[in-house]
Amino acid sequence: MQKKKKRPVKGYFTTSFDIRLAIGIGKADFINKKKISNSDGEAFRSSGNTLDKLKKNNQRLAIKTFNKDFDRQNEPAILLLDGLIQKWTKNQAELVYYKLQNKKEDEIARLLGISQSAVNQRTKTAQWNAIDKLIEYFETTIQNWVQ
Repeated sequence: MQKKKKRPVKGYFTTSFDIRLAIGIGKADFINKKKISNSDGEAFRSSGNTLDKLKKNNQRLAIKTFNKDFDRQNEPAILLLDGLIQKWTKNQAELVYYKLQNKKEDEIARLLGISQSAVNQRTKTAQWNAIDKLIEYFETTIQNWVQ
């Protein structure tokens, strides 16, 4: 009897992957560049504690800061982003990877060996414009905290 191969579920993540990301924003008291897991500070502790909670909540993405009001206000946006990311295809995730590096559509097309119009279509189906606006919002908000 032949074993059936595991087929990937719709989206980027296959049944054999369990990828989770917890981003902690705060002070870093000590950064060990050779082994980041040995670093310490508010950001590292927040990230670690949040990562432990992700699996229980069936999430793959969370952001935790030192500002509880900010965390509460932005939880819906993070949950929506998490849901969106879980539905990406491999092609959409690959496109976002290059977009996060600020690559232009024609450059992405060359890198992926596809047409510029295919890049444009993936940009739309990955909901890049919404993601870009959310990133811009977080960058502006966090910069205001620092000032």
